[in-house]
Amino acid sequence: MKKESKKDLIFETCDSGRRVKLTKKNAEKAETEIMALSRYQRAYDPNAAPDLQETEGGFKGYRGSTAYWGTVLKDNLLPGKKPAHDLNLAIWYFLSAVNRDNTTHLHGADKTEINKKLFENKDNLLNWLKNPQKTNYAIIRLIGEKTEATGRRNLSFASKFAHYAAAYVFRGKKEEDNFSVYDSLLRRVLPAYCRAYGITIGSLTGNYPAYQESIDELRQAAAKETGELLTRRELDHLLWFYHNNNL
Repeated sequence: MKKESKKDLIFETCDSGRRVKLTKKNAEKAETEIMALSRYQRAYDPNAAPDLQETEGGFKGYRGSTAYWGTVLKDNLLPGKKPAHDLNLAIWYFLSAVNRDNTTHLHGADKTEINKKLFENKDNLLNWLKNPQKTNYAIIRLIGEKTEATGRRNLSFASKFAHYAAAYVFRGKKEEDNFSVYDSLLRRVLPAYCRAYGITIGSLTGNYPAYQESIDELRQAAAKETGELLTRRELDHLLWFYHNNNL
């Protein structure tokens, strides 16, 4: 008899625990478990402001949470707001916070290059975040393309930047869920879920639009079974937490 693991006890599963059921109840459990992790409590705290000391070499100290800089980014992009910091600084520290809180290991030279590109396109950012499909995922392409600095492609980081930026800029609106996270673990487990629902998918490597389309097909297929449509964020977090090796 298969021994029940912690994840089997927490979640409703299928296929002898190889898949987690795509239900709101399971998604809520995953979100509760994630928020209980200490490293995420500060990341999601909008009051976790930077505690920086200026030195000859720059600023040192805590640089502020993803939620804090996401709020500053929103106040810069939306009309009628009074941002605590200017847009260039907001982009830089939001890049830093997303990188740190998601352990994406973005190279410093790449971050400098991406920051410059984003600021140069500051007049497009709100539209890119609000209308990803209409703009052909321009923000994903800009951040995820091969950099001149290192020659690396940062597609996973690009999806996380766009995901969190949209989440804070459009908080409480449907656009807050515009971007799925392009994560290596999710890409690895997604085919098994798609096969279970009869969804045919091609290669997802380096193809964010195809990846998001597969995510959306899976959400719709699961909703026909359960009567509950998971948001992209809920599906991301549920699959990531359930299949994480550290669980």
